[in-house]
Amino acid sequence: MPVSGSILLDIVRFAAAIAVAVGHFTSSTFSTHWPYLINLAFGAVAVFFVLSGFVIRLISITRLMTATEYAIDRVSRIYSVLLPAALLTIAVALCLDRLPASRAYQSAFPVGTIATQFLACITFTGSFWGLDVPMSFNSVFWSLSYECAYYAFYGIAFFGRGPWKWFFLCGLAITVGPPILFLLPLWLFGCFICDAYHWLRRRQYPLTTYFGSILGFCLLGVILRTSLAALQHTPAAAALHVQGAHLLQWTRSHHLHLLKRSGLPAYEVGIPVGLLILGLLLACEHVTISKQHASVSLIRRVADGTFTLYLIHLPVFMLFATYLPYDYASAWQKLSLLVLTFVLAVALASPTDALKRWMRNGLSSHSFQKARVP
Repeated sequence: MPVSGSILLDIVRFAAAIAVAVGHFTSSTFSTHWPYLINLAFGAVAVFFVLSGFVIRLISITRLMTATEYAIDRVSRIYSVLLPAALLTIAVALCLDRLPASRAYQSAFPVGTIATQFLACITFTGSFWGLDVPMSFNSVFWSLSYECAYYAFYGIAFFGRGPWKWFFLCGLAITVGPPILFLLPLWLFGCFICDAYHWLRRRQYPLTTYFGSILGFCLLGVILRTSLAALQHTPAAAALHVQGAHLLQWTRSHHLHLLKRSGLPAYEVGIPVGLLILGLLLACEHVTISKQHASVSLIRRVADGTFTLYLIHLPVFMLFATYLPYDYASAWQKLSLLVLTFVLAVALASPTDALKRWMRNGLSSHSFQKARVP
């Protein structure tokens, strides 16, 4: 992939993280006089799933790696940010419970559930079969159950051999449950986008063709979204909506989220954006940027804070809302806090990256030594 294409992906993923943070910050817990943009956050998570499928597929077809190396790569990537973010969330929640100071955090942190929530967090089981085991107020951890399940599905399918592969895939599907399976095709769509990109780039079409493809992909996305919206207004869809409302109420009363996050809106956002990314990546084939250019280094450094921003923004927002006497209605004050959060996430990317390298080296060394044992 050319440098310009890599930069495009960096910009898209950091923009998606910003969208999630902004969507949460518009909640009445943190601000007033701004429209509540939680749908923006959910849409951005759908984009993350497409990007994740694209990147995992890209890594697996461009690098020579074993199943062990794939597992080490994913484990170190996730845990290097997840563990600090989970510990930060617990520390902030305990602080808010012991030193309540505001409107932001009204209920006491249930100390007795710390172990359960942390265990569900680090094992990625908090969203299996519609369970909703949050990490205190930090609700974004739900998506990691989905993300890591998709890593496992892809790893088994790509590296597995023989009939046992299908046995493990079926077992994993039964384990994770319907909500995670419902969005699996969206993640696999990212893999498809990657394969389509590599197939099309080898054709070396002229730039005008790529611009035409961008318009075509956008038009296809609009048609798909319009079709889905039209289907929702049919009598059958109306009846399903009524039944779905009753089921949603039942799931909420039983602390499940079968219909809370896994729904068609994720596809309405993820598919058009994925097609647009494909068109832009093809257009980037005609854009030459040097790796040594200052903007390349800056963009990559900022984009390295994407995962950190995604996992820590809510604890940071909660600290601001609880202990910082800012004006909830002041646009410039709220924008300043958002920028400060973005800068903090980028700054924390370096230590988490160092932790990732340390974990990767440690796991690789352990795996090598184990392989040498007769």
